[in-house]
Amino acid sequence: MTDIRLAWRGLMARPGFSLLVILTLGLGVGANAAIFSAVDGLLLRQPPFKDPERLVRITTIRGEEDGTVAIPEFDDVRALPVVDGAALYTDQGMYNASGIGTPEELQATITTHDLFQVLGVQPLVGSTFPAAFDRTRGFGLVISHGLWMRKFGGDPNVVGRTMTLDGAPGYTIYGVMPREFNFPSHSDLFRSNGISAEPASYLRRDLRDRVIVARLKSGVTIEQARGVLDGLGDRLEREFPATNAGLRFRVTPIREMYSGTVRPYVLLLFGAVALVLLIACANVANLLLSRAIARDREVAIRLALGAPRWRVVRQILVESLVLSALAVLAGGAIAMWGVGAMTRLVPVQLPRWMQIDVDWRAWLFLALVGIVTGVAAALAPALRSTSTNVHDALKEGSRGSSDGVRQGHLRNMLVVAEVALSLVLLIGASLLLQSVWRLQRVDLGFRTANTLTFRVELGWRAYQTLERMTTFHRRVLQRIYELPGVEAVSFDNNLPMSGKPRDPVAIRLEGQSRDQEARNPYVHLHQVGPDYFTTMGMHVRRGRAFDDRDRPDGVQAAVVSQPLADRLWPGVNPIGRRMQMQGAAPNSPWYTIVGVSSPTLHHELDGAASLDLYRPFTQSGTAGPYYVIRTSGDPMSIASAATAIVSETDPNQSFLDVHIYERRVTDRIWQRRLAGVLFGGFAALALVLAAVGLYGVLSYVVSQQTRDIGVRIALGASSGDVMRMVLGRGLRLAAGGIAIGAVVGLALARMIAGVLYGVSPTDPITFSLLPMLLLAITAAACHAPARSAMRVDPIIALRSE
Repeated sequence: MTDIRLAWRGLMARPGFSLLVILTLGLGVGANAAIFSAVDGLLLRQPPFKDPERLVRITTIRGEEDGTVAIPEFDDVRALPVVDGAALYTDQGMYNASGIGTPEELQATITTHDLFQVLGVQPLVGSTFPAAFDRTRGFGLVISHGLWMRKFGGDPNVVGRTMTLDGAPGYTIYGVMPREFNFPSHSDLFRSNGISAEPASYLRRDLRDRVIVARLKSGVTIEQARGVLDGLGDRLEREFPATNAGLRFRVTPIREMYSGTVRPYVLLLFGAVALVLLIACANVANLLLSRAIARDREVAIRLALGAPRWRVVRQILVESLVLSALAVLAGGAIAMWGVGAMTRLVPVQLPRWMQIDVDWRAWLFLALVGIVTGVAAALAPALRSTSTNVHDALKEGSRGSSDGVRQGHLRNMLVVAEVALSLVLLIGASLLLQSVWRLQRVDLGFRTANTLTFRVELGWRAYQTLERMTTFHRRVLQRIYELPGVEAVSFDNNLPMSGKPRDPVAIRLEGQSRDQEARNPYVHLHQVGPDYFTTMGMHVRRGRAFDDRDRPDGVQAAVVSQPLADRLWPGVNPIGRRMQMQGAAPNSPWYTIVGVSSPTLHHELDGAASLDLYRPFTQSGTAGPYYVIRTSGDPMSIASAATAIVSETDPNQSFLDVHIYERRVTDRIWQRRLAGVLFGGFAALALVLAAVGLYGVLSYVVSQQTRDIGVRIALGASSGDVMRMVLGRGLRLAAGGIAIGAVVGLALARMIAGVLYGVSPTDPITFSLLPMLLLAITAAACHAPARSAMRVDPIIALRSE
């Protein structure tokens, strides 16, 4: 306690020094705590399911495109010896809930009854729906906790009540899930899988529209499961070549279903913020070392009066712990601010258990890092005090000279390390930000400027027929087109860059053999409105776009994208060729290709051009399209009027997901944007800390070498000589750090090459301009100490002699 009181009194006696140390260390540990919160939420926390490490998601793959599974394939997977349980689901369902308050679009997961058993989570109220509903036309529901509270006020007697969805009554509620349950992503309700009263419909291997979630048996690894699924794919290909040739299974751990591609970016940020902490630690060590050198005379007097060396070391470490404790408090405030800023850069709605926040784990991490960093920074001053020569220290103190060359080596090394680490961060930030900049300028194949989008899901009961769907869409399109500023309007049920694409579908070409059909890729099916290609700014390169000739009773028309045409009919004119959806009924129509459109990017900005198949809504209908409205001004200015038209056309119909198109595209690269912006922020922070470190070292050198500088001036040195001496020392330190940082930065650039886009890891602009920038900042940081040295009066400097 005496040491703490002495430390506090000493810190209050030097408020400027103390505040600088606290802020420097607080920035370092606060930034680390903020990124740790992201790592903890996005990567470390396990889903709230039983033994989540045993849960996997199983899909199919054909032609390098992910797809879905058929019910018979689900039965095959469930019978595997490595599987302890499995359920089918799809999150493509949307239902319009009416009759209970304002009509509302609900996200629905259509699933088999055993989903909750496989996940190891039981309903909070009631139970799941009957197993018989898996393959019969039954309408059982399990609702989310949020929907239970929102629509039913948390009524415990909700079991047995019914809901009206899409205008159809009779959906019976069997249970309510716990508050924290979230699968696969923010589902409002879970509906039974049965969709047909015909048992034969559940035996078709060519009807794929579901995904499997499976629980592996204890001790079975992911790699073992993949090997067994590969064997199953081979067997099904032999037994059912007509439907399973070329089809394989993809196994994904359930954790990756949530974190997805964010892992490398979050780990990259964690590495970057660790470098910031090292720079902060070096800066604090330099400050404490400078302070320790200034206290040489004080320490020597205490030792001369009989104080044990361990007592002096303890006092220095206690002072560091007090500073660390204050820095932890400052870091906590910085971490909470940083987490708030970071969550604003994450456009997706994360599950409750993945929320990024400063919880007790983050505070524990903050405290541990703060204390360890503070003690590590104080080790050099503490160890130095144990080697203090009392006679020499008192003698040097009496002269008032500098600490000498030997005592400055460690501080110089710390400055070099700060500059090197700063350059490493600057290189990483430059490469990442250039990647983001280039991605935002990728040619999408369609226009997004001044464009509003929103989604409408038509209820299946009210809009069962093609005529009803067509009538609704025509009325809405006509009224939206009459709004001031609207230049074009259309819709697409599988809008590019929408963030929630429809599942790809399989196709067959007229005249293909079974072997040829098996090599067909999955394609993205679009059911589009009138003037779609004009509204989207896409070009029909060959043939024609859809027009009045495409009536319901006419030839079933289709337009394919150029990449799909090249894939299916290489070197051949596809106009007039015919195709059919795989899994369609035997009497389903064949689609005749009437046009070839320009290529587009469908889901990822750095992906390959999409394999697209377009159908006119007048022939195919569409129940869940995204409306696309191109305007002459700000698209959000008509958002209220445009969406109100939907409700006015049908009071029971709602809308959702209102966004400008450019925002949708930007959100596709949020992981890269998050990494680039934060990496850039950390690099700027590191640069400031390095500049402060250089300024502090040179200012201290000038203050300690006042006598030496006075002697030089008295012997004839000019002001320019003194400035060049101080600037030269700073620039030499910076040059050493730049040389080391360039080598380490090159290694970092090669490590992150996989997340870069359109920029080389050895980008010459980055590796030439950034060292020059660092040298310029070094010169600026050295300028004030150099001017102080120029103003030294030799008479005053030598008066003590």
